[in-house]
Amino acid sequence: MVRRDGLHNVVLLDRRGRLVDLHAFDDTTTVVGIDGIEYHGPDGLAYEAGGFDGVGLIGGSSVACMSATFQVRPHMRYDVDDDDRRDVGHLHERFGLPIPSDFDRWTTAPENSG
Repeated sequence: MVRRDGLHNVVLLDRRGRLVDLHAFDDTTTVVGIDGIEYHGPDGLAYEAGGFDGVGLIGGSSVACMSATFQVRPHMRYDVDDDDRRDVGHLHERFGLPIPSDFDRWTTAPENSG
């Protein structure tokens, strides 16, 4: 394990030096958040329901995953860092997804020293 980013999130390193970021969530129930959006829960990370209809490849095998469109949405709910900007940039390049117009408002700007 490289690091633990919370009770339901660990980052591992594979034999080829790639980081694998694992996020656990409860897909057996959903709850409606204060924002009116339905999320998986209550245990695990709160991912928006309806976004896990994507298909990816791991070692040549098809696996269910979050769709590319829905992968952008969680990045819009907290102050982003360089990893988040890189993730959204890769989704933009690979799938042609637009970078959200208000993405900058979620970026922590450096303080002015003047």
